[in-house]
Amino acid sequence: MTPTGYRPPECAQVTLIPEMGHPGRLRSSFESIPSENNKKREKTVEERAMETTSDPDALLTPSEVAAMFRVNPKTVTRWARAGKISAIRTLGGHRRFRAAEIRRFLEQVEEGAETP
Repeated sequence: MTPTGYRPPECAQVTLIPEMGHPGRLRSSFESIPSENNKKREKTVEERAMETTSDPDALLTPSEVAAMFRVNPKTVTRWARAGKISAIRTLGGHRRFRAAEIRRFLEQVEEGAETP
């Protein structure tokens, strides 16, 4: 129960401040302002897939393969079950795909799309 006239100390009050660049978004004074030095850009799945394809022995996840083909990862899993691409199973049962084989399959698909 709070006494009548009770007011929380200044440090407990939250002030809403308009965020620069986003006029509709307000941030509280307790939120930290991201600095340029602390901003880390995470690589997308496509970028990681392209990096690993340079190594022919690299293994790719269904998400990385899907990013290369611009399809859903579930589609890549269906291709593996249908035998269109071969998959290696990890000890945990997850599928991994050889980068060299995926690159060859991608070239075949692109060639087929170019020929009318």
